[in-house]
Order: sequence, then structure tokens, then C-alpha cells
Amino acid sequence: MKNITALFATLILMASSAALAQEAPSFDEVDTSGDGYVSRSELQAAGVDISIEDADMLNEDEYDAAVSDA
Repeated sequence: MKNITALFATLILMASSAALAQEAPSFDEVDTSGDGYVSRSELQAAGVDISIEDADMLNEDEYDAAVSDA
């Protein structure tokens, strides 16, 4: 029974670590309009969970900084 519990704990830890290790999509992948900026709706559609409260859009440098801080 201890071996089964340890196995499940290990599997859960591995799955959660893999989820945390996922990298954010590149700027070009998120900028679906191709205008050189990513909007809130583009971030949401790409599943990128960063806040852009101070601006309506982010340029590539701002996006890169935001996803590296997240």
C-alpha cells in the first residue's frame, strides 16, 4: 500500500512540474493580427495569463518582459 501511495504522489508531482514548466507562446504566436502588438483579447485567446492593466496592448519587448516575470 505504501508503494502505491508513493507512486501516486510521484506521478502527481511530475504532472504538476510539467505544467509549471510550460513556456508561454512566442510573441508572434500571440500577435494573431500581425500589427506588432498583443491585445488583451489575443492574450486571452492564446491562454497567456499576464496582466496588462496599465496598457491596452503590449509590444514585443513588453510582452517578453511580462512573460519572463510570470
